[in-house]
Parts: sequence; C-alpha cells; structure tokens
Amino acid sequence: MGTSFRREPRRSNTRRTFFGATQAAWMGARARNALRRPVFIAAVSIAVFAIALIALIAVPRESRREARLAAEGLDIPVDTMTYLETALAAQLRLAQADAALGAVRAEIAAQRQVVPDPTVAQGSAQRDALAERIVALGALVDRAENAPLPISYRALAQSPDLSGDARVLALLDTLSEVEREREAFGAVGGVDPIFVALTTRVNDIGRAIQGIAEQRRQALSTELAALVPVTPVGTVVAEIDTVGVIRDRQIAQSAYATAQEAFGRARVNAIDMDRRRRVIEAEEGGGAASPLTLLAAAFVLAAVLGFASALFDELRRPRLADAAEAERVTGIRVLGVIRPQAAIGDRTRRATDRALAGYVDPYNDGHQLAYLHLATASPGMLVTTVTGDESAVTAVVAVNLAAVSAEEARGTIIIDTDAATSDVAAALEVSAKPGLVDLMDDTVNWADATHVVQVGRDSTVDVIPSGTAAPLPGADEVSAYLREISPRLAREYDTVIVVASEAHVVGGIPSTLPSPLVVYCARIGHTRINTLRRALESIRESGGEPVGLVVWDDVIPSLEAPAELATRSRRTPKTSEHEVAMR
Repeated sequence: MGTSFRREPRRSNTRRTFFGATQAAWMGARARNALRRPVFIAAVSIAVFAIALIALIAVPRESRREARLAAEGLDIPVDTMTYLETALAAQLRLAQADAALGAVRAEIAAQRQVVPDPTVAQGSAQRDALAERIVALGALVDRAENAPLPISYRALAQSPDLSGDARVLALLDTLSEVEREREAFGAVGGVDPIFVALTTRVNDIGRAIQGIAEQRRQALSTELAALVPVTPVGTVVAEIDTVGVIRDRQIAQSAYATAQEAFGRARVNAIDMDRRRRVIEAEEGGGAASPLTLLAAAFVLAAVLGFASALFDELRRPRLADAAEAERVTGIRVLGVIRPQAAIGDRTRRATDRALAGYVDPYNDGHQLAYLHLATASPGMLVTTVTGDESAVTAVVAVNLAAVSAEEARGTIIIDTDAATSDVAAALEVSAKPGLVDLMDDTVNWADATHVVQVGRDSTVDVIPSGTAAPLPGADEVSAYLREISPRLAREYDTVIVVASEAHVVGGIPSTLPSPLVVYCARIGHTRINTLRRALESIRESGGEPVGLVVWDDVIPSLEAPAELATRSRRTPKTSEHEVAMR
C-alpha cells in the first residue's frame, strides 16, 4: 500500500504536466497562426492607430478642458457685478429714505408753535412708538415675504416685538439646526434631494414665524387704535404722516440687507468656482504628455490590439498550425509537408531543367515523401484523387506527384476536372483547351485533348486539362465519363492522378475510379480545423477513402486566370540533351 501511495502522485503529476504541455502547445500554435496573418494584423493596427492618434493628439486639449468644465457646471462664470450693483442701489435707496425721514421730522418740529403739555406729549410719544413698532414689524414681515431666506426669518424673529415669544424662540432654534444641516451639503452645482427637503423645512419655519408676526402686528394695530389723540390748547399739529416715510425706510433697509446677503453668496460661489477651474486647468495642462510619447503609445496600442484581434479570431475558429496538429485533429497521416526549398545547383545546370514550368519541382522532399506513401499504399496501379480547399495548391501538389511518378519511369496522366479554375493547365503552363469538357462533348479525340508536358530531364506526363465550358459540367457528368474511360486508363498508364474540387469529390468522383483513394491538400495557417474535419467526413460519406494529407507550408501559388490560359498555345514536349546526343 505504501508503494501504491507513492506512485499515484507521480501519475497525477505526469498527467497534469502532459495536459499543461498540451495546452501550452495549443496556445503556441494559435499565436503562430495569428502571426501568419500580417495583412489582417496590419489592417486592424492601422485603424486602431488612426483612432488612437485622433483621440490622443488630434483632439484639441482645450476641447477636453471645456467639456470637463461643462460637465461640472463651471463653463459659465458667476457675474458678481450684478449683485454688487443691486446692493449699491439698495444702499442708495436706504440713504434717500433716511434723508426723507429726517426732513419730515425736521418739518414737524418747525411747525410746533408751543411746547406741548407733558401728558399730551407722553400720549403722542406712545402713539409714535406704537406706529414705529408696527411699521418696523411690517417691514420685517414684507422682507421675509419678498426674500424668503434664513437671514430674513432670523431678523423677523429677533425683532423686539417677537424676541420674547416662547414660540418664536423654539422656531428660531429649529431654524438654526435645520440651516446647519443644510450647510453640510454646501456643494455647488447639482440638486440633492435632502438639500431640497431641508430648504422646504426652512421655508415652513419661516412661514410659521411670519404668522406669529402678523398676529403681533394686528395686536399692536388694535392697541394703536385704542389711543385717542389729544391736542393741547395753543398747539398747531402738523398734518404730516410719518408712517409712510418710516415704512419706506424699513423697506429700503430690508432690500439692502437682502442684496448684501445675495452679493456675499455670489462672491463665495465665484471664489469656489475659480478655485475648481484652476484645478481642472492644472490637471489638463500640467500632466499632458509630449506628442512623441502619445505617438509611441498609439503605436503600441495599435500593435497589441492588431495581434489580439488576430489571436481572438484564431481562438474562435482555429486553423492548422503544423503537420502534427493536422494528424492529431483528423486522425489521418500526413504524407508530406511542402516547404520552400533552396535550389540545388547540380539539378538546375541543364537547360532542360531550367525550362520546366515554374511550379514543377519533383525534387522537393515533401513531394517525394508524399509520392512514396502513395506508392506504398498502391503497389500496383496508382489511382488517386487530389483535392483541397485551395485549388492552386491542389493543382501544384498534383502536378509534382505526377512529376515524381514520371521520374520513377511510370506512365503517368493527370486529369483536371475543375473547369472553373483550370489550375493544372496554369501550373504546367499549357493551354486550358481542348480538355476534358471537349472530350465529354465529343468535339475532339483523345490525342487532341491530351497534352504531353516535360517534367524532368527525360520524363514527361500526359495532361488532360479541364477545358473551358459554360455551364460547367456537374459531378455526375464527370463521374460518368471517368467510369467510361477507366478501362483505357488502366491499360495505358501506371499512375492516374485526378484533380477535382471539393464539390466534385463529395459528389462521388473517387467512387467511380478504380481506386477511391483521396489525397487532401491543406494549407498551414489558413485551412480551418473544423472545415478540414467536415470535408474529410463528407468525402467518406460519398464513397471516397482519405489516404492522407499533404500540408502546404509556403505562399499560395500565383497562377494564371482561365481567360489567359484559353489563349495560350499548345505546349509540346522538349527534346532532352540525351536525345540530341543519341541522334
């Protein structure tokens, strides 16, 4: 049990290490595939770079500052001059009211002809005192009505006629507490629900104080009405009413106090806004980076997002990364990997080798290894169908398999069934017609449709190009014709390579040939794994037998268009130097 206990962690650690290595290899493959898409990365990077450049440099810094000021309500400055002018005008009216009251009192004093009796003087003074109290209290009530502010309510509550009332004292204490709580929310700008509620409470308390003041003024008016004026003998009473003048003075005094309070609040508000504006201007201007730094930041951001976009697309729909991954995800052997290979001087020193078509390369290790696997799988007559998701890659691979077969001294023929692209003719640099579609239409004979193309120093292959036709023949028509000529192919050739599109292969072409073997050509960094799996499954369902994969790890071949191939002259095999010497 002790030994078993010791071995179990080793197996667990080994399994964990294996899965961790597999995940790391998977992510590494995805990153490599993402880097194989420089055009996509460059397109995304250029777009991101332009947007970042506009956002970081091209947008004026002043616009950002103004936008921030507007967002915080600091874009409109506070005009304190209006409040100052209002306060000065109120002060002027107060001075005028004082002067008018002094002039009226002087006129009354000048009109008195005799010294009044002390008793009469006392009654008159009492009436004047009551009148002044009524006017003063009325002025404070009007001020509170016109300027519903805490200072107006407090001035009314502290008047001599209300200061001794217990109700007013209680309301005044409540007003102080509410005003203290409201000042705690003293932020400028924005509307807080609690602040609004406290303001409403202040107004309610003020109206309660106003109600008590109105009751007190009514009581004073009743008391004044009860006093009967007594005119002493020998005294001339001036017919001048001082109540109106006193009332005007009280109103002017109240307006001046209100204007002073408004001016003080506006000044505090302006100072606070100016302080916050300076802070924003310092943040926007002081910490700004240089244009070179912003340019470098935009470049780095563009590069990162460009690669991230390619990696995200690769993770969402992964592509083949290498031959090992192709075997792992499909369960099918990789016959060969086609990579660019340096030219060997001894193999290209003859004019015959240099005159071969550009994509004929039978000495490539990948082509030779793929042919070796196929020849091992079919010791006798080799019949195989070559297809793939890139028609140009499929054609080049098929041509070079045929070239290797011809180098092995086997009679070889290539039949191109893809009339939509005619890539076999393009890869061998021969005319696309007459070809297979002409044979099917019975407009030419076998000899006229067969092109003999040199693929080595002393080797040639027969090629039946696709021909050109509209509409293109379907898979059923091609399959029927291939079934018809299968006996002739078996008699005259050792190797038959049929090049077909995926649609034709799925349509059942391999099942009509003497051998249903299918070679699928995939391109590293471009063929999607799910697409490859579906294609192989469809081939099996149609009667084909996928024998292996040929993985293309090079740039995609650049072949001529079908319209150009249709005008190309028929190519004849070239005479080798050996044949010239023999002659």
